[in-house]
Amino acid sequence: MIMAMASLEIAVKYCIGKLIPDAQWLAENVPSPPVVTIIKNMFPSLPAVCSLPPGAVMLPNHIEEKLKSGVSIRNGLAHAGKFTVQIDAMEEILASVKDTLWLIDFLCGQRWAYGYISESTRQAIEANVVCPSSAAMDNQEVGGAV
Repeated sequence: MIMAMASLEIAVKYCIGKLIPDAQWLAENVPSPPVVTIIKNMFPSLPAVCSLPPGAVMLPNHIEEKLKSGVSIRNGLAHAGKFTVQIDAMEEILASVKDTLWLIDFLCGQRWAYGYISESTRQAIEANVVCPSSAAMDNQEVGGAV
């Protein structure tokens, strides 16, 4: 759990530095807001290499909840030595971290990474989008600015 959440935090900071090179030093060296807050509030305004279509949800509710749980569990484990999570819950958290890492890769220009996001998460991301994912990919909306 510690490694998964650390991976997410590192990926978020890497993404900020890649998409806003002048902010790289700040992203890597200055204490930052919680990772979920960054993804939810800052990522939609980043100049992504590949972007989601209008109406897409950057951080679906089910992913946000699992990431918050992951942060809480990681903090309890790292700071107090407490680990009280069921295997099923841990698997769901790790799957949410994985989907978010794939999304970050996509935003940073790895267009192919979008296809590795789980189907349920892609459906939640695209829930408010007018056209379906395959059409969006054909029209370069999900593929973004290349």
